[in-house]
Amino acid sequence: MSIGGALSNAVSGMSAATRRAEVASNNIANASTEGYATQRVLTSHQVVHGRGGGVMVGPTERTTDPQLTAGRRGAEAQAGADTAQAEAARSVADLFNGSSSLFNRLSALENNLRSVSEAPESSALQERAVAAAGDVATGFNNVSDALSTFRVDADAEISSAVSDVNAALKQIEKLNGEISYAQVGNRSAASFEQARDDQIDIIAQHIPIRTMKRDHGQLAILTDTGVTMLDGKAQELSFTRSPIITSEMDFRNGVGPLSGLEVNGTQLAPGEGTQALTGGKIAGLFEVRDGIAVAAQVEVDALAADVVGRFEASGISGADGRGMFTDGGTALDTSAVQGLAGRLSVNERVDPGQGGEVWRIRDGLDASAPGSVSASQRVTAMLDAMTNARPAPGSLSAPDSASGFAAMLGSLFEQRGQGLEDRAATSQGRLRSLEDAESGVIGVDLDREVQKLILIEQAYAANARVIEVADRLVQRLLEI
Repeated sequence: MSIGGALSNAVSGMSAATRRAEVASNNIANASTEGYATQRVLTSHQVVHGRGGGVMVGPTERTTDPQLTAGRRGAEAQAGADTAQAEAARSVADLFNGSSSLFNRLSALENNLRSVSEAPESSALQERAVAAAGDVATGFNNVSDALSTFRVDADAEISSAVSDVNAALKQIEKLNGEISYAQVGNRSAASFEQARDDQIDIIAQHIPIRTMKRDHGQLAILTDTGVTMLDGKAQELSFTRSPIITSEMDFRNGVGPLSGLEVNGTQLAPGEGTQALTGGKIAGLFEVRDGIAVAAQVEVDALAADVVGRFEASGISGADGRGMFTDGGTALDTSAVQGLAGRLSVNERVDPGQGGEVWRIRDGLDASAPGSVSASQRVTAMLDAMTNARPAPGSLSAPDSASGFAAMLGSLFEQRGQGLEDRAATSQGRLRSLEDAESGVIGVDLDREVQKLILIEQAYAANARVIEVADRLVQRLLEI
């Protein structure tokens, strides 16, 4: 081999070693970066006329496992849906089981009515009973408001998630172009592919997807039900946020202006046709907005109707049919119970804050003046109305008292919350297993990368030694 040939080979070897060192160092630097795939430089030996022609440096490639990655993304979508529902169900359960629960408030009203029945002459006890009734109404109002807030928050999260997905689709469209140009120009596309995978992972958190290969390294992205979101050009998902959501708004029954989710005219909202989303955080949030919170509202409205109805019994209601509690000032209309918990109020005739008199719980809602201070019949009748077992409202099954129904409802939501939390824990466990499996295949092995750096250093030193020897030979020739 000529001196020039040796120099050429050594220089190409040093260039290859430099490139390999850059990639290995980048791998080490990103060892803890979530989703990072190990990169490697493809090199080959050149042979020219039967002689070594140095080292050819090829493009940088990433370690991939499409099946593991697809499985992990599917698990991530399912975990996102389950977690969103579990968190909402836990929040609903906490509404019914805290220190200010409806059970505690109704129990307090029972106790205060009992005290008045035992000492009907006490205006202080009458005031406490009316205040306890106010607490019951406030408790129902608070629960209804909280459920509306859950729905508003879920709607806002859907809007934010849709924005994230649309931004990611745009980025993937751009990266597809960069990858295509790199491959056509025989340049490395590894960094673009890594960035594209990162954006695909963002989408997979929100929507279950599958990818399809296209020419020149490009990818098409579809939902798991086959709706195209990107194939050459990114499609925009359409969703309109609702800053106010009232109890009567029901997207699934077509009531009110709540938005669905569309792409190219195809409805993706869960339950809206065969191509609707079946998982992902967005589907979970739709279930919170249109399922979990709505179902809870139905239950609490039914309980509110039971409470109002107990006090509209003969002998304790007024001539207008209204009892201790009203539907925003009117008597109960059993055909218009939806949203009742948010409208529940204390009858103004006993509420001092509305110009009423507390002694009317003893003497009757229609009384114009205080009666006998020893009369306890009406208060006892109110207490009996609260404690008597009545047919169960909503999805409850066994007859019970007002506070008993509240306790049963709290237990029902606790069971639902626990069930969804268990399901979310299972989904998260499966996701972690797949993440570990994927990381074991495509992730960075620090020991191996350090070993590579040692070998690269040795190769670099060997090539440098060849250049040094060639330099001495050239110097000796020039001295002859």
